[in-house]
Amino acid sequence: MSNSLTNNKNVTNRPRPLKKADGRLQRSAQSRDKIVDALYHLLKLGELNASAAQIAKAAGVSIRTVFRQFDEVDFIYQEISERLTHEIMPIIEQPYQSDDWRERLAEHVDRCAEVYEYCIPFRTAGDSRRLRSQTLQNGHQLWLHRERQQLTDCINGAISVSGLLFAAIESSTSFENWLVLRHNIGLSPKKARAVVLLHLQKLTSD
Repeated sequence: MSNSLTNNKNVTNRPRPLKKADGRLQRSAQSRDKIVDALYHLLKLGELNASAAQIAKAAGVSIRTVFRQFDEVDFIYQEISERLTHEIMPIIEQPYQSDDWRERLAEHVDRCAEVYEYCIPFRTAGDSRRLRSQTLQNGHQLWLHRERQQLTDCINGAISVSGLLFAAIESSTSFENWLVLRHNIGLSPKKARAVVLLHLQKLTSD
């Protein structure tokens, strides 16, 4: 009987290390989320090149914790990119209302304007770092691939994707062009949208 009670006691105690391990994993996940949230908010405030020290301070963790969770600061930027993708997909994946490809282009511009305007601080920050980061360069190429696929789906075979007209439309509806209109020329989002639509009207008129 004594041995049976001892065995039962041991069985009862066995899960305890797992609970401790689960607690550590939960705290680690919470620290990781705090770090990503901190950079997210720093970027929204216009801090385009946040250091590990700034991120740690904003997250309320040590620099050591930052690098325990992420080998490089660029990996935090990559998580921000993945978060943005998750946030904007409901906008991008809406079905088009029109059967006419030119009218769908106008719908496409509306979506681009909303997404680009939201993403300006994040993509600007990423652009300032990606030339020295293969991780961010790979992420940038993925963004470009998605944007081209969205435009391809919008046009839906009405013109050749390998032709000059498609290239001109792609350039006019790109994030880079939006940034020129908004920051270099200083147009409001409404006027920038109007300029893009004017470009497209000239390009696609018969």
